[in-house]
Amino acid sequence: MHKPDPPPMTFIQGSDASKPEGMDIDVVRALAQRWHASLSLITMDFTGLFPSLAAQRCGLVISGIIQLADREKNFDAVAYQETALTVVARANTPPLKAWPNCLAKPLPCKQAQATQPA
Repeated sequence: MHKPDPPPMTFIQGSDASKPEGMDIDVVRALAQRWHASLSLITMDFTGLFPSLAAQRCGLVISGIIQLADREKNFDAVAYQETALTVVARANTPPLKAWPNCLAKPLPCKQAQATQPA
């Protein structure tokens, strides 16, 4: 999983960074229990998730990852929640007709939520 950040998905409660909590953690704990597997949680930057999986340094990655066709060329993926990528704008903003229309203005983004294909 990537470094904890966005509650309620994955976050650190208190000062012990080695003990992430949240929905992603609940899901992976339930999977480990069902599979009768031991669980070791490792946090890392998003960019390290898929290389670590490919190198077999971990058995799975979980962290609100978006399922992309390009990723599924190399990795199996299973959706465990229904989500949608959403653009939020002020009320009375003209309708967005195409993604390139957004590029005319600076776009704030949350770094931990980067969705760059791996």
